[in-house]
Amino acid sequence: MSAAQLTRSVHQVVRRKLDVHKWLESEKAGMDLGEQAIRDWVQHYWDRFLRDCWLEHILGKVLWTELGKENFGICQQQFEEDPLAEEIVELFKKGGNEGENLGIIMLAQDLGWPMEHVFDILHTIDINSYRMVRQVQERVIHEYALSRPGLN
Repeated sequence: MSAAQLTRSVHQVVRRKLDVHKWLESEKAGMDLGEQAIRDWVQHYWDRFLRDCWLEHILGKVLWTELGKENFGICQQQFEEDPLAEEIVELFKKGGNEGENLGIIMLAQDLGWPMEHVFDILHTIDINSYRMVRQVQERVIHEYALSRPGLN
């Protein structure tokens, strides 16, 4: 893969996803849903999309420009071929209660995983960091609306 294929912009990808979602939902409704469709995508898909971006970023799969170069590939660098780190990443990918820090800690205790290593992995993954990026969702909606004249 070339570097161009590995570098993406959250904002550019989200704009494409918003366009597609708005079009599909408007087609289903038989009318232009405008900002309502955009808010629907943000409400239903934004968190998962951002979480997936964060995981791709820290695993070194995709450099998401808005997430910063300092975190790119940090998991791969610190836990290369570490089965426990891979298991924890898979739990994060699944989401739900087990895919959150507390759920992973509880599971680790139940399964007797080495807690210090679990905490090191959780600290490195820092899944809550992606949530800070979530705060831009209203800005994304606003910028999208400004870039699309006639959006209701």
